[in-house]
Amino acid sequence: MSSVGIYLWWKGYTNTVDAACANSHNTGTNQDLTTLQESGFDTAILWTLHVKSQDGGGFKKGDIVYNDCVVVSQGKYCGDPGWSDYVSNLKKTGSSINSVLISVGSADNTDFANIGSLGFDTSGLLYEGFAALLAAIPALDGVVFDYEEFSTEAQKAVVPFALMLQTIGYGQIAFCPYMSQPMWDNWYTQINKSAPGLVVESQLQCYSGGGSNQNASILADWTKNPAGGASFIHPGLACTNSYAPGNLSPQGIINLYNTWTNASVTGLGGGWIWHYDYIVQTTSPTVAEYASAVSSGLAGNG
Repeated sequence: MSSVGIYLWWKGYTNTVDAACANSHNTGTNQDLTTLQESGFDTAILWTLHVKSQDGGGFKKGDIVYNDCVVVSQGKYCGDPGWSDYVSNLKKTGSSINSVLISVGSADNTDFANIGSLGFDTSGLLYEGFAALLAAIPALDGVVFDYEEFSTEAQKAVVPFALMLQTIGYGQIAFCPYMSQPMWDNWYTQINKSAPGLVVESQLQCYSGGGSNQNASILADWTKNPAGGASFIHPGLACTNSYAPGNLSPQGIINLYNTWTNASVTGLGGGWIWHYDYIVQTTSPTVAEYASAVSSGLAGNG
């Protein structure tokens, strides 16, 4: 069965410890839960965690930050105590969502370099921090690597970080590339050698910096990977309200999948949308219409 995912930004999180943070950003409502549960999406991705490697800027060394809100400090969970229930309710009986992932990294950050500098010892702040996060929110199924750095230090951190997360108890890793396929293929090979099956998919960005991946011939290159070919690739597309270069309407998404299928780029393993908070800024198109568009495109993709 193909996976249909949607990224969530801030929804479902209120920091009761840091009132200024809580008042500055959107928080999840019962309506958001209902919308997502009835959407047709089967995967929700919470975006995004940042990792701090030194004191400064109001943060402490080892802090894990969900966007701007500290959720783990000094190896202990300090976030909203209600966040766990919210995440669990995303997957409650009858919901279309059956998997919740949390992302690490983004553009214009040095999270993976920071991760590498903290080290991977089981008694270290990084290990204790991610263990505390999973203990506080056990409904998390895995972690997405939104790696958009290119320093040697950051690159060296990817494989040991994935293996550390598995040791803690995170069940899966998803990649989220937009370029540099050989680098990602190499990471997959290394991780899979030590932990077969840990990396389950590649959520390929096909908008903004990854906009060229909408081209069928370039997308076909990504399907030539050591991880199972086309079924490993889950193209990500931006909704119209995001204003990201390459954004598409639901019908535009269906048309693009048809273009890929007609070019014999078939057997794709899933797809996802960036992102929920943009979609609900207007009443149309709806979250469900985006889920239906991705599902329709995948159904015809073979």
